[in-house]
Amino acid sequence: MLIVVLVAWLVLLIGVLLGALAGATVCFKVLRDEMLGRVRPQMDVMELKVDNLRTEVGFLADNQDALRREIGPGGAGLNAG
Repeated sequence: MLIVVLVAWLVLLIGVLLGALAGATVCFKVLRDEMLGRVRPQMDVMELKVDNLRTEVGFLADNQDALRREIGPGGAGLNAG
């Protein structure tokens, strides 16, 4: 009789632990999806801003290189007559 009671308590304990684990997993997934739903639009905006900044920096670097080639090492323009 004692063994039956111990097995019942063990089964109950394992069931409670598995239920808590399953509940925590579902809760974690829901919270993660909710947080990503709120953060993702802000991240998309930031990504667009960073891409625009990279493009501007690239244009500035290209312009600086073109100006250096045009002016030349002596400081005078190569196309100066």
